Parts: sequence; C-alpha cells; structure tokens
Amino acid sequence: MTSAAPSNRRLGGPAHKVVHVVTGLNQGGAEAMLVRMLEASGEPGRFHVVSLADDGYYGAQLRGMGIGLTCLEIRGPVTAMVAMPRMVRLFRQLRPEIVQTWDVPRGSLGRRGGAPRGRPEGDLGNSAKQRGYPHIKPATMRVARVSAWLSRRLPDRIVSCSHRAAEAHVAFGYDPSVIVVLPNGFDLARFRAGPVGPSRAKARAWHRHR
Repeated sequence: MTSAAPSNRRLGGPAHKVVHVVTGLNQGGAEAMLVRMLEASGEPGRFHVVSLADDGYYGAQLRGMGIGLTCLEIRGPVTAMVAMPRMVRLFRQLRPEIVQTWDVPRGSLGRRGGAPRGRPEGDLGNSAKQRGYPHIKPATMRVARVSAWLSRRLPDRIVSCSHRAAEAHVAFGYDPSVIVVLPNGFDLARFRAGPVGPSRAKARAWHRHR
C-alpha cells in the first residue's frame, strides 16, 4: 500500500521530522517496540516522543539515546484539558511532517493536538484487545467507535501490527483503505533459541501432550 501523500524527500535530502504520541512509557509491548524502533533508526534528532503520562520505565533510556521527550502528566479530565494547549504549542514548535499516535485514544488526541492535515499519521496498536470486544472497557469501546468514524475523515494512514488486527479493526468499522500492516520486527541476533535446558524441555513436553 502506498503512502498517503507523496514524499518530498529526495536521496540525500532532509529526513522527515516525526513525533510519536504514546499513552505512557511503562513496560509494555507497544512501548518496547517504540523504543526498539527509535534505537534502530540511528537518527535521534528526527524524533520526538510525547508521553501522555510520565517518564515511566523507558523515559531515561529515550533521553539517553538523544530522543526528545515531553511528558504531559495527564491523570484525568482536568489535566487533559490543561495538557491540550501545551501539545498544540509543541506541535507548532516542532512542525513535524509525521505524527504517529500509538493506540486508539491517542489517535484522536494526537489529531486534536494539531497533527498536520494531509500528511501521514499512524495509529498503531490495540490489536490484542480488538480480538475480544467483551474484554474491552465500555469507555474504551466508546472511544474506539468514535475513532472508527474518524478513520474515514482524519488520518492519512492507520498502521496495524498484524493482518488479524487489521481485519478486526475493519470489522469494527475502520476504513480499510487507510490501513497498512507493518508486522512487529525482532532482532534475531538478540532473540534466538538457546541450548535446550530443563525448563525448555519441560515446556516442549507439555505442548506435545496437550
């Protein structure tokens, strides 16, 4: 699937400025994937991360990598209203070409904060929860339904981490024409099978007898 808008970047030209909006930076799958992606980019100056909460677990690591980080410290509706003008000012200051918002509620908030219209925006995540709607909190469901409606009006692209998650989003009402699947990536030099020890042998035996 092609990008939402033609890129102005030429070989050897300036790279895009990217802002990532994430719920928080505690230990979690999306947060770890964000950090790994930024670590692999080799261009820390291109990126800025906006945490709706605080530094969490990964904040110090991001700053150590040279990634710009802004924490909005949102703890409820009142602090969210206070944080919104700050996010607008930040976007005006950074002038990003791309705003990638991680997970459904962040997509709505990122756009309201001033994500540039007509330029690529990503909304990555919520894949596991979308597989079982009864397990999602009612408030999250309401936001997801609004986001599904907005998917036909606001984002240039919605990025899903798996085909199954993309299918679930489409079934939920998301616009399939803007969804792109980018599977999670893993460093096979770091994550590889080790020697077979007692624990691994026990796990294999358990799976064989199920």
